[in-house]
Amino acid sequence: MGHPLTRGALLLSALTFRRPGNLRAMEWAEIDADAALWTIPAAKMKRTIHGKNNGRPHLVPLARQALVILEELRRHSGSGKYVFPSLLSAQRCMSENTIRAALRRMGYGNEDMTYDRAEFIDQRRQMMQTWADYLDKLRHGAQVIPFKAA
Repeated sequence: MGHPLTRGALLLSALTFRRPGNLRAMEWAEIDADAALWTIPAAKMKRTIHGKNNGRPHLVPLARQALVILEELRRHSGSGKYVFPSLLSAQRCMSENTIRAALRRMGYGNEDMTYDRAEFIDQRRQMMQTWADYLDKLRHGAQVIPFKAA
């Protein structure tokens, strides 16, 4: 089962598609549960120095499932700064090795966690073509599915 914070980090990683460093450094002050939004300050993003100093924050919409996980995590770390504090000091965020070690315990080695872009070039080419075709459909007036207002 693992430590609740480590388990939560792995689950949120799959739900938010954020860089591991962004996820590990997530702060409770950045989470707006009512708006279902995680606002990552520009200074924390992988950008140029100018972009870090002058850029807009990065907004990450949070699915209902992500909010449920965050609510559970609040019981463990909600009184501190970080959603995923270090197990050694709440003044720092979780170590990148914490996630790596958890994945190893689940049977994933370094070679499983490294994505060789060249290895999957045919699948990536197909994915990019499908995406481009979809955008063409939108440009030419594809059927738009209306959403009900909440």
